[in-house]
Amino acid sequence: MTRGSQTDGPWDIDEIVALPSGQVSHMAQAPQLTPPGAVFRYDNASAHLISAGLQEVVGSAVADYAERVGRSGSRIMNGSPIERASPSAMRTSSSAPMAY
Repeated sequence: MTRGSQTDGPWDIDEIVALPSGQVSHMAQAPQLTPPGAVFRYDNASAHLISAGLQEVVGSAVADYAERVGRSGSRIMNGSPIERASPSAMRTSSSAPMAY
């Protein structure tokens, strides 16, 4: 995934996950170098940000949610809370970072 943000130095994923807290807000503040998708840059932080956003929408860890809905087959594609969530549900306050 390529969100166009800086991914080295303090923005390297290994540096970020070593932080005692605030990982999501730190990733979201990475300097934008290019428009998203314009230049390939290996970026693990994108998956972490997507997971953190989904966690807020579904109200539990994404792995727990997947386990729960996985038992009901195609429920994810047929009316799950993810499809019904508004874009504003994905936003978080920078003063309250999401925990993993």
